[in-house]
Amino acid sequence: MKTGHNRERPPKDSRQRQPRAGGGGGERRPNPQSGSKSSSAPAPSPAPKKSPLQPKFDSLVAELQALRCDPFQPGVFALHETLSGMTRTILLESPHPSIQEETLSGFWRKSTYKIINSFRARAKDNEKKAALSDEDLKIFTDTYTEFLQTTMNFFSDLINNLIAKYRLKFVELIIKENASLTFCKKEGIPTLDHDRTHPVISTCHQALIYLGDLARYLKEGKKQSQPKNTAAIKYYHKALLLNPDNGNPHNQLAVVASSRDPLENAYRCFRSGATRSPFATAKENTKALFLKNATLAATITSQSSIEISNALNLRNNFFVIFIHAHYCIQYQKKLDSFKGLKRTLFDLYKKLVQDSKLTNEQLIKITVMNITTLHLVRSSPN
Repeated sequence: MKTGHNRERPPKDSRQRQPRAGGGGGERRPNPQSGSKSSSAPAPSPAPKKSPLQPKFDSLVAELQALRCDPFQPGVFALHETLSGMTRTILLESPHPSIQEETLSGFWRKSTYKIINSFRARAKDNEKKAALSDEDLKIFTDTYTEFLQTTMNFFSDLINNLIAKYRLKFVELIIKENASLTFCKKEGIPTLDHDRTHPVISTCHQALIYLGDLARYLKEGKKQSQPKNTAAIKYYHKALLLNPDNGNPHNQLAVVASSRDPLENAYRCFRSGATRSPFATAKENTKALFLKNATLAATITSQSSIEISNALNLRNNFFVIFIHAHYCIQYQKKLDSFKGLKRTLFDLYKKLVQDSKLTNEQLIKITVMNITTLHLVRSSPN
């Protein structure tokens, strides 16, 4: 049965090429007027002016929502393409933080993400019912992939456009393939300068997170078999490098690790809440992780210590018990069982370290998690 997959397709890559960093007029901060008298209090900042495109932007969002952001409704892709152009223009013409946040959020949450969710829901339904022919399934997959890739191109170009207009040298270095804090220091680029406090930095940071999300959806849609989603991880790490104080990239990295690496998953959940700007649901996500892990821990700890120590997946057993120990301590649950668990945990840890079965990175993550739990326990009124 045909399901309308031959309808409108996403537009081909229609990116607007603009000069890279170093060209065009970057904004300058006004110098204090000479000879002016200092006032006792600074003048209040003027309210940001709304973009002339804002009413049309809101109207397009409303039109997309009226079509339920269904990618197989005629006109949805054309509306989204127009909205993309307006989003770029508004973000480039006004660096005010509230305008940047409102516009980018509206573009992603009210339109782009809803279209992606419609695709994902349809894909799940197609897989469950197996009602599509091979040809229709290919059309559907190609349409979804093309939309994701076009949207990734939009965010990549947006970052480059912002770099070019506002001369954000540090951001330009961040998006290079091998950028790191060490690289920036070697090149003599300060990492806590005007760039880091520029109003559009949050936009670049959020765009990198969206790029990571889109890379995850792209891998999910293609059902790729690679063990790691390296493209998504790369974008999330760049977002962390750009703003280490924000917990959002840690949360996204936890999502990537959730099905393949229990220690990385737990560590990222911890770190998403242990930042100056914690991820909104960090506590809830960490507790959900603890509860899911508790079932595995119960299975492992029901064995004898000898069986646990001789298991082929010794390291994974240790990670599960280690995470469960943090749950017991943080939430003061099953403390009696934890007392008996403690010796097994220490024995496993000692064996893994002696046999060099833990990497330096894993040892650092274990230490950071211990410090985090210690801080939470010491600061708890109980």
